[in-house]
Amino acid sequence: AVVSTQSTGIVVVALSGLFIVSLTPFTVCSFMKGGGYQVPPVLDLVASHCIFLNTCGNPLLYSITNRRFGRYIRTVTLRLGRETPRYPRVTRVSNQNSAE
Repeated sequence: AVVSTQSTGIVVVALSGLFIVSLTPFTVCSFMKGGGYQVPPVLDLVASHCIFLNTCGNPLLYSITNRRFGRYIRTVTLRLGRETPRYPRVTRVSNQNSAE
């Protein structure tokens, strides 16, 4: 299958943008801490959570920009939602002390 360079460029730009937006607050806070500045706890918390934004956002961006990937994720998600876990049957073991 031939992938168009336009769709590849869109994915690269979107992923790069998400990476920069999610990493910048953490980097700024790290430099401030390294320079001896006091970083407000709320800003530090927001910066730390922005790192996780990148991890959560990548599959969403792939699903939006790549139709085949999006269809595959929907299929897998629906299939997992329909399956019920099967646990092995456990039999009860009695704790009777045997007389010796």
